Amino acid sequence: MTVGITVRGALSDDEAAWAHDRIAETVARAHGRVSAVSVRLTGGTEAGAAAPGRPAVVQVNLTVDDCPLRVQAAAVTIREAVDLAVARLRELTEAVAHRDRHFGHTSRPFRADRRGPGAHPARRTIVRRKVFALEAQTPDEAADTLESRDYDFHLFVDAESGVDSVIYRGAPEEYILAQVEPGPAIRGATRVPVTVNAVPAPRMPVSHAKKELATLESPFLFFADEDTGRGNVLYRRYDGGYGLIVPA
Repeated sequence: MTVGITVRGALSDDEAAWAHDRIAETVARAHGRVSAVSVRLTGGTEAGAAAPGRPAVVQVNLTVDDCPLRVQAAAVTIREAVDLAVARLRELTEAVAHRDRHFGHTSRPFRADRRGPGAHPARRTIVRRKVFALEAQTPDEAADTLESRDYDFHLFVDAESGVDSVIYRGAPEEYILAQVEPGPAIRGATRVPVTVNAVPAPRMPVSHAKKELATLESPFLFFADEDTGRGNVLYRRYDGGYGLIVPA
């Protein structure tokens, strides 16, 4: 099995080799058929330490028994970030092996936000824009995607109502579902506990969303685009800039 690795930033060869071996060892011990393993390491200015206000970041993508998984972790040093990523990787691969790919809530709210402050909020720019067709999913399926990809949030189309929606972790053992236009309560029982936010997503242009997110502690803002009415997500990146997700 080959573990492809990409290094960004000022990481030493020893740091990169150690990270590669640590992740490769963890993947080799996973149950099931593992393939397509890629690792991205983003280091800092010296000895794997993050630049001021910006963390070292590790992202691992792989497929286990045809189930795509993604892990992303950030910390002060690349070694700490790798340790966090390895621990999460073990959780997800065990979930594939023992929970029939129903990952369940990880009993953790938003992880400590290691995103760098970057520029002053008024001067932050959108450095990445993702445009893709949203998948139609049930809340249970959306929760599984959230956990298997290690996201803070997941943007999708509710399969029952056809409404743009976002799901994220709430209180322990609970998910929150927000929608552009909330409908009636979810019909039928869900496997995971889901609370529907009864307040419609605020409708605004992206420029206003940037100002709004700058005032929030949350790492993202779900809103309806003023022109299209579609659900968008503006989020803070680890490099201190903003990312924007837009439905195709």
